[in-house]
Amino acid sequence: MRARAGAAALAAAALAPFAGLVAARAAPACGRAVVVTLPGVTWADVRAAGATEVLEVASEGALGSMSVRTTRARTGYPSAFASIGAGARIDGALVAIGPDPSPEGSGVPRGTAGELPPAAVLEVDDVRDRARAGGYDAVPGALAGALDTPVFAIGIARRADARLRDPAFVALAAMEPDGSVAGASIAPARDGRGERAAVEAALDAPCATTIVAPGALAAVDGPAASAAERARALAAADDLVGTVHEELDPARDLLLVVTPTTPRRVDDVHLGVAIAWGRGFGAGTVLRSASTRVAGIVTLQDVAPTVVAHHEAHRPAAMIGRAFDAAPGGDDRVGAAIALDRESVFAYGIQPEVIVAYVVAQIALYVAVAVVVRRSTSARAASVASAAMVAVLVFPLASYVVGALDGHALGTAGYAGALIAADAALTAGIAAALRAPLDRALAATLATVAVVVIDLVLPTDLQLNAVFGNLPVLGARFSGIGNPAFAVLGTSAVVAGAAIVQRWGAGARPLVAAGALFAVVVVADGAPQLGSDVGGVIALVPALGVTFALLSGRRAGWRVVAWTLAGAVLALAVFLVLDVTGSPQFRTHLGRLFEAVRDRGPGVFVETVARKLRTNVGVFRVTFWTFFVPPVVVALAVALLRWDELGRRLPALRAGFVGALLVAVLGGAVNDSGIVIPAMCLGVLVPAALLARLELADEARAAAVAPARGDARPEEAPA
Repeated sequence: MRARAGAAALAAAALAPFAGLVAARAAPACGRAVVVTLPGVTWADVRAAGATEVLEVASEGALGSMSVRTTRARTGYPSAFASIGAGARIDGALVAIGPDPSPEGSGVPRGTAGELPPAAVLEVDDVRDRARAGGYDAVPGALAGALDTPVFAIGIARRADARLRDPAFVALAAMEPDGSVAGASIAPARDGRGERAAVEAALDAPCATTIVAPGALAAVDGPAASAAERARALAAADDLVGTVHEELDPARDLLLVVTPTTPRRVDDVHLGVAIAWGRGFGAGTVLRSASTRVAGIVTLQDVAPTVVAHHEAHRPAAMIGRAFDAAPGGDDRVGAAIALDRESVFAYGIQPEVIVAYVVAQIALYVAVAVVVRRSTSARAASVASAAMVAVLVFPLASYVVGALDGHALGTAGYAGALIAADAALTAGIAAALRAPLDRALAATLATVAVVVIDLVLPTDLQLNAVFGNLPVLGARFSGIGNPAFAVLGTSAVVAGAAIVQRWGAGARPLVAAGALFAVVVVADGAPQLGSDVGGVIALVPALGVTFALLSGRRAGWRVVAWTLAGAVLALAVFLVLDVTGSPQFRTHLGRLFEAVRDRGPGVFVETVARKLRTNVGVFRVTFWTFFVPPVVVALAVALLRWDELGRRLPALRAGFVGALLVAVLGGAVNDSGIVIPAMCLGVLVPAALLARLELADEARAAAVAPARGDARPEEAPA
């Protein structure tokens, strides 16, 4: 026995070099990539179901939350998989695939363990037309077109009747730009063995990319399915993830597990699951990308660039998404993802209610204060009215402060109470410390500017899931400063700078202070590492420049306007240089737009501007802010009726009001949120204007009281 063992050992030692050579020749030269999609699944679903395979992959790799928004509020299956294949937002179409190699004549290719037959998307022209209409210059099939290796599509029909078009949506992620698919397997919904066999066949192909859409999940993604049916479907998908996980090599291959759609069984829009396992995605990390610049959040459009980067291929210019990256994570990454989803759903759901209450309260307070301004001579009534205007001014600030709390844990009533309490505390503090309306306006606006700027500089993320901040489920902006916050910041800065000069005179020091404030706001709003707000810079620099010229005693003639416009161009150029020379992992939309124009020509810029204009027009029809602006404009007109007197007695503040109107007009014109920016600007400008009227009333009241006191005490009169 020992002799045989020794002989075997000698033989093994002698053959070891040759075995290594054979293994080296057998190993593929490049890694594989597999994208397993979990339609309608959230992190809460994964943890509740105890999906052990998904959780194991997550524990060994990087995880995050997936923003699934494409071109519509709710992303359907065709749009989701078309966006994966394009690496950009795209509106997909219901498609069929052919030719039909199956003996049943179902019209859908069916793969076996030994082959994945080629296929073609029949309605590819319809998909291209929708892509052009979407305005993102997306190229359907850009993922497969960027790779020299095959991309396979594997799925199960949602219904037993395979002639329906629904099962073919996975082909939209795997097709070439001409609609061809290297290999596809679509099996009836009950044929789980066929799905597993197709996956194993795809994994036999070296360097290939495979897109898998477990049909069991799609079949139960709706309100009609029971909890038990959903649990069984998720368990089946979990087993499939385990099969893929076992076959891949973490040193060479890539496994992505992503949620492409929000659950259909609920009305709320959720964040989905995102996992990256393999080279570059270490255990305990969280996902991020340049699309979001937020650790723990990625987008559906980032899937294709991640696969392209894994294969070390060139990312097509039409892909607006950016590859996943890994960042250090916390102890309970799954728990953090669940909490983020709950907070995002809560914030998105409560925002309309808060906005309606904010709008209605403003209008009621403006009417009441306007009555006080015109009819009452009571100092007490004027003090109460000025406190009410301070409450309006600090409400956005209160919303950012309350954003530090877990709103979903508080619930609607608790969150509303916390918001009211924060607003009342800020108002009471300012009213108790300062009595003059002008001083109160200065304190409220300066505090707002300070908090927003500090939040942009420090990693506090007060704007994430804030009422007037960045909502991940909306998918518009994840970091930096959004349009509502820009409006609050810009208008508050103009009013605060004007109030500084008004209070301390148009000397050198007040002007330097106002100018420094304006410069800080421009940098905070526009710098790529901070606010990264292109439209904000275009609006802010001219508005602040004109305001500063007026504060300095100059007329806002054409030369001043020309210089401010040149300043806006210069600021954008500086921020662009900082952006394109910085890390690609943190590239903002300004740098990405520059790259797109450089690679694809000026048509991209024209289309971007046209899309923003279309969005601006569309927002007018769907937002409650549209009903807010007319009555508030009336309130502003009432507040500024004595415009000439305001110019004589509060000239700096009047200059600030001009600048605030410029922020509203320019900001609304160059951004893509329609009436929202002007409305938010008016939410700062109108209470500030009414405080100015109260300031004038206080001065008039003091002037009327002083002679009376002089008559009553002649002994105090000067000799």
